[in-house]
Amino acid sequence: MKDILNLIIKPTNACNMRCKHCYHADKGYDNIKLNHDSIYKILELAANEFSHVKIIWHGGEPLLMGVPFYLRCVQIEREINKKYGTHFINSIQTNASLIDKSYINFFKNNNFYVGISFDGPYNSVLRTHSEEVERAITLMQDNKLKFSCICVLCDDNINKYIELYQWFNQKGISLSFNPIFESGEAKNHTDFLINPKKYADAFYDAFLYWLYDKECKIHVRSFYRYIGSYLNLQNKLCCDSSCLYNHLCLDASDDIYTCGRSNVVLNNLNSINSVKEIFDSEPYKHIVNTMVVHRNECLQKCPYVSYCHGGCAVNYINAQNKGLSWDCVTQKLIFEKIGNELSNLSSNIVSNNANEYNQMIIKRVMLHNNHSDN
Repeated sequence: MKDILNLIIKPTNACNMRCKHCYHADKGYDNIKLNHDSIYKILELAANEFSHVKIIWHGGEPLLMGVPFYLRCVQIEREINKKYGTHFINSIQTNASLIDKSYINFFKNNNFYVGISFDGPYNSVLRTHSEEVERAITLMQDNKLKFSCICVLCDDNINKYIELYQWFNQKGISLSFNPIFESGEAKNHTDFLINPKKYADAFYDAFLYWLYDKECKIHVRSFYRYIGSYLNLQNKLCCDSSCLYNHLCLDASDDIYTCGRSNVVLNNLNSINSVKEIFDSEPYKHIVNTMVVHRNECLQKCPYVSYCHGGCAVNYINAQNKGLSWDCVTQKLIFEKIGNELSNLSSNIVSNNANEYNQMIIKRVMLHNNHSDN
């Protein structure tokens, strides 16, 4: 039996927002809803082959399904756990505008990790419902519900990178900064796209500020990923390591994809009887073969391939015949800029001379090293 399957489930395409950068716009916002029979089938198929299934409930806006829907999903997980012993781990990514006390109680009682898509004081640049989201965040904090945010950076707020970090740190909200990418609705708002060099320069300044910030009290995944990659802490995002054979996505129409951003349908749930069938399908084999060739080319010519391992499969395939992907160009620029800082950090940790750094970083590194030794 394999170890972990990361499974994105999109129970609905519907959404109560129309963000200016929404990658889901290409697929539309119909009201088709995933039924519990489909959820039972995909989870049982996963349980047949994997000991752990990490579920990310996504959308659309997944909270439109309502608390009773998710109560039944959790019940299904428990039934399958009793049958197969598979352990299910749940997280949900939401715009948070619909979060109320009933959702908060559900998340706390069922150990859901909650991710919020929210851009802090500049949320209204790309998104709507900012006041509702801020009220929901206050409600979650008042009820001690653990959550983190994804803050999207665009050309309009990239020069506010450090200010954004300070805002989230002051609020005590851990987060990841994600750059806008040219997909979906963002293709109609190209003025929000960021030049790679401009992004790398802003990232470098914010990274350095965070690296030495003694007042830091939050985890910033988009910064820490570079330390994790450099020190080989196995703390990689899916875009920094191979997602192949351990990530899948099921949408509201029962179609199956490699992940939530892919437009390549691998199978339909109603036509398969195992996860292995998905991985053995011709569309999946094509993706695997394409990435094998790509990563072999990266090994020959890129000094940073050991950190990103060729990057995101979807990014590369979408950028084929168009030159290097935006993500690849920016990653190289960033590693060129922060390489010396990463080397110095590594040396200082080894020599136990890391007092000048953000101690949140040092604690996470040491915690990982202690776990690795046990």
